[in-house]
Amino acid sequence: MPSVCLHRHQAFPARLCLAFFFCPEILVKTVSEREESIFSGQWYNDTMKTEIQNALRYAGIRRPDETSIRDMKQMMDLAKSTSRPRWICRHLHLERKQQTDNADPCGSLAPVLFLQEWNLPLEGNMAASLLADCQEILVLAATLGLAYERALLRLQKTDIAQAVLFDAAGSALLEQFLDEQEEVLRHEYPDCFFTDRFSCGYGDLPLALQKPLSECLQLQRTLGIYVSDSCMMNPTKSVTAFIGLADRRQPARIRGCAFCSLQKQCTYKKEGKTCAVS
Repeated sequence: MPSVCLHRHQAFPARLCLAFFFCPEILVKTVSEREESIFSGQWYNDTMKTEIQNALRYAGIRRPDETSIRDMKQMMDLAKSTSRPRWICRHLHLERKQQTDNADPCGSLAPVLFLQEWNLPLEGNMAASLLADCQEILVLAATLGLAYERALLRLQKTDIAQAVLFDAAGSALLEQFLDEQEEVLRHEYPDCFFTDRFSCGYGDLPLALQKPLSECLQLQRTLGIYVSDSCMMNPTKSVTAFIGLADRRQPARIRGCAFCSLQKQCTYKKEGKTCAVS
């Protein structure tokens, strides 16, 4: 039987992990001199500064002033107070099944990856590339919970501007929470090398995988996450993810604009720039 670990947190951890999915050193270097002076004029430690910068980026605020930073700090504090993050992790084995080309019985197609215990395919070139050196995989799911979702819905009815900032703060906190749990897993698997963390909808990994994956993880029972027929998750600040386990060091393969879910509507790209977190 695959190993299972279910983790419940009564409140967002007071000690925030510094191992961010996006490199904080790069983020700090991209802050404008004006923004730097705003941060230095107030009490912000490095962790708080980075989480606010991440949230501002999620909100699409590229040139934050003192007001926008103060407002985001307020929404970040509210998001932390309403979040009840929980997560689940399953340790599974990978199986590669050879596919036959029906148009050419003598030919064959590239093997398709399957989650062995669930007989669930991980289709696409990205998963095949990321997991090329892996025989095992960690499957994760996490959520900020219903209390955060209710607070977001209230703000959407009363103050849409604050709701946008609150939504961005939630996205930053969820990503940060996953980073923190990934560090926990690195200590639990000290002899393994981790691939990049990736999710359904990244690259050519189908978003449609979300529905059967949620059923295999029993997300509605374990975390209170419901996945609709259109593969949207409720509470909205919920996510599933994969991490391959290898016996050799793995390069970062999915950094960059090509794998960003916002590449088609990216305002930085339209200006010939990047967000500098790739």
